[in-house]
Amino acid sequence: VADIVEEIKENAWKLYGRNVIYLCDPVMGDIYPEISATHTRGKMYVPEDLLPVYRDQILPLADILTPNQCELELLLKTQNDGNGVLISSDKDMKNALNQSILDDKQIFVTSDLQMTSPVIKGYCKLGNTEKSKIFYFESDRVPSTFVGTGDLFSATLLAELHSKLQKVNKNTTNDNAEMISDSEQENRSRSNSDAFRSEEHTSELQSR
Repeated sequence: VADIVEEIKENAWKLYGRNVIYLCDPVMGDIYPEISATHTRGKMYVPEDLLPVYRDQILPLADILTPNQCELELLLKTQNDGNGVLISSDKDMKNALNQSILDDKQIFVTSDLQMTSPVIKGYCKLGNTEKSKIFYFESDRVPSTFVGTGDLFSATLLAELHSKLQKVNKNTTNDNAEMISDSEQENRSRSNSDAFRSEEHTSELQSR
């Protein structure tokens, strides 16, 4: 997968001068009612040798990540001098999302590990290394199990992102404008965060 993504990105840049946005949903594990009493940090449901593949090969190529909290902690397992990053509060989440291996990535943490809470809490980090903001959002917990919600979320997110990027490009491009320099093109093509805006049901995360 990493080789294919890298080739697509390189060819898109060489042929069209545009950066392909790659969204990665690192499907590795989760928490669910049947294991919540014995696996409070969730559990991997794929072979453990896939973790370094996601972390070392696929993660560097991703522009957008959509892990749940279990998967985020797995990706950060080697951080903090090998002690990992455990998330138990908003402050912990802010620290996790600001880890260096996540620099310049738009991240949507789709759910937390609090199985007894009546709401599911998620987080997102938007921006780049120099300037980023972290938001949290909540949704009511539905007492049922669904398959494919992560796929649906990722597809909907990409569709919305594409729509907004089209508007951004339309507003910033003039048919009669002179060709911009390579450096300007690179800067604009990598400004993926331009398409994101905070919505009504999100709140900026403050340090606690």
